[in-house]
Amino acid sequence: MPRPSAKRNAIAIVGAATLLGKELKMVLEDRNFPGLDIDLFDEDSEAIGVLAEAAGEATFVRGLDEEDFHGMGIVFLASSGARAATSAESAVASGAAVIDLNPRGPLLADSLIRIPNIEKSFPERAFTPSVATANGGAHLSPMVRGVPSAPVTIAITLSTALAKLAPSRIAITFFPPVSERGQPGIDELETQTTRLLALQPIVQPLFDAQVAFNLNSRFGAESKHNLGKTRDEAAFEISRYLGGQAITPAVQFIQAPVFYGYAFSAFADFGLATDGAAIAAALREAGIKIENAAAAAPTNISVADDSAIHMAAPASDTISPTAMWLWGAVDHFRMAAVSAVRVAESILAQ
Repeated sequence: MPRPSAKRNAIAIVGAATLLGKELKMVLEDRNFPGLDIDLFDEDSEAIGVLAEAAGEATFVRGLDEEDFHGMGIVFLASSGARAATSAESAVASGAAVIDLNPRGPLLADSLIRIPNIEKSFPERAFTPSVATANGGAHLSPMVRGVPSAPVTIAITLSTALAKLAPSRIAITFFPPVSERGQPGIDELETQTTRLLALQPIVQPLFDAQVAFNLNSRFGAESKHNLGKTRDEAAFEISRYLGGQAITPAVQFIQAPVFYGYAFSAFADFGLATDGAAIAAALREAGIKIENAAAAAPTNISVADDSAIHMAAPASDTISPTAMWLWGAVDHFRMAAVSAVRVAESILAQ
C-alpha cells in the first residue's frame, strides 16, 4: 500500500548497503538532519533483511518496491545497480524531492546539477542545466537534483575558481580508488595484494587486470567497467555544466591501487606569467583548502573524513613560466554525501 501522507518528512536511501549509502546515512545522522526518519533500501539480495541502525533506531534494509516511495519527502539515490534507473523514475513519480548522487553519472534526464560550494562562493555561476542520460529521456520533474561525482565536481570547481585568471587550458589526471567500483573493487584489490605477496596467481573477475601494485589506463577486455567510458561521461557532464562560461578541462583517468580517496594532478596554462599566490587565493575562494608551501601535500589518506577538496600550493612549471601544476585529493564518499545533505537542507529551507 502507498505510505500515508504523514510520512511526507520521511527520508529514503536507495543503495543503503553501498559504501556511498552508508556514508550518506552517517552524514545525515552527524548533521542532525531535520525530521530524521530514515528508510533503507537496496537491491543487493545479501543486504535485504539485514538489521541496521538509522537515527539511533533499529531497522531493516528492505528490497526495492516502487510503492515504498509514496509518502516520502526526500529520496536519495546512491545506487548504480541494475534497478537504479527504475527506482529513480519511481521516486520521481511518487512526488518526492529526489537527490541523485549516483557515482556513475546522472540516473535521470534533466536533473538540476547542484554543487553547494560553487553556489555559495559564485552564485552567478550556479548553473543548473539539464543533463541528459546517454540514451536520452523524457523530461522529468525539476524536483530532481543531481550531485556530481568527485572528478566532475573537482573539474568544475577548478575551472570556475580559475576563470577570472583566464587560463588558456586546463588538463586534469584523476587517480580513482577501487572503492569507486564498490565493495567488489575493494575485495579484488585486497585479494590481489595478498596473493601477490604470497607469490600466488591473482584473481581479477571485476577489473580483468592487475590493480595491485599497478597503474592502469584501461581494464581488461572481460571487465564490465571501462575507464574510457568513465572519462567520456565525466567530460560530457563537465562541459554541459560549464556551458562555455568557463574553460572545460581535458580529463584523464588512471586507476590507482588504493582503496579510498581520489587524488588528481592538474596542469593549467594561463598564457601569461601568473603568481602562485593569486592562484591559491582563487582556489580558496571556491572553498578549496590549500596547504602552505612548506606543508606536506595532501594524500588520499590525509583527507579522509573531510568533505573539502584539499590541494598543495601551486607549483610553477620549470619550462613554461605561464603554467602551473596543481595537486590535490578528496574523500569522494564524504564529499558526495555532505553535498547531497546540504542540497536536502536547502530543499527543506524553501
